[in-house]
Amino acid sequence: AFDTLACRLTKWDQQGTVIDQGEYRMPYRPFTSDFEELPDGSWITMGKWGEMYRFNKFSASLDTVWTRTYWFFGGFHNLFDVEPTSDGGFIATGEAKQTGANNDPIPGLQTVTVLKLDSMGCLVPGCHTVGVEEIVLGLEDALRVWPNPASDQIQVAVDLPQGFEVQGRLVLVLQDALGREVLRSPLPGSGGGGPSPFSFQLSALPSGLYHLHLLDDTRVLTGTKLVKE
Repeated sequence: AFDTLACRLTKWDQQGTVIDQGEYRMPYRPFTSDFEELPDGSWITMGKWGEMYRFNKFSASLDTVWTRTYWFFGGFHNLFDVEPTSDGGFIATGEAKQTGANNDPIPGLQTVTVLKLDSMGCLVPGCHTVGVEEIVLGLEDALRVWPNPASDQIQVAVDLPQGFEVQGRLVLVLQDALGREVLRSPLPGSGGGGPSPFSFQLSALPSGLYHLHLLDDTRVLTGTKLVKE
């Protein structure tokens, strides 16, 4: 069910008596696209408002475990179904219509959309540890890192598309494979990121797999995996 402020999940017994109830608040009027019960009795729900999608994980007693909000840039998207996967994550499917905002060769083309999220609802692993719950999609080409694998230093280039508004300053956050933050660096210049590329030293870090996130003040904009040799 929904009202102007909340989506609500309710469980009834066979006699129609309410057993449990859980909800999450939103500053606009959403609706629920899909929800699924998981093997441990918990729930995953997917709701929508405009080009924003919100995934909520509820415990078996319908307490909120986590919330992830995804915004789509440069296209109109509809997600219709979310299902658990064998690795403990989730897959959401729907459709996308290109708008031409990113110089698409065929504006208006409709294609299949597939999102593969991990067990914490993250498209890029570690998103739940960077301090924000909103993630922007459609900016995968805005962040380039080389060399990768790297040894002592990496070059990072940020090229956000025309028309995208940065909220505050851009920040790079590097996490190890366990989700621990090992580097946080505001990008030089204004909110747009300043001159690019930027150099970052990795010589003090041990070898292994890392996750690099590009953030502004309120959102995860994009990210990539990085291997340190």
